[in-house]
Amino acid sequence: MPVSYKIDQSAGIVFDRAWGTLTDVEVGNHARALVADPRFKPDFCQLADFRDIVEARVTAGGVRMEADTTIYSRRAGARLW
Repeated sequence: MPVSYKIDQSAGIVFDRAWGTLTDVEVGNHARALVADPRFKPDFCQLADFRDIVEARVTAGGVRMEADTTIYSRRAGARLW
């Protein structure tokens, strides 16, 4: 899967990284992996690194589905750094 993440619990942030060809399946799998990780909290901030994606095969429907079922709370990112 061309997606990985690291969780910094003390800072309350998820660092995502994607590479290669990104599809709806990988985006969905990534979200499910985060939810299953006991270190993940919905109010964490998220920082994504997409510099190494060579092709995005993410559809409008896939984006809409992830937006409708977001794993992050409305409070995510509300902290001042």
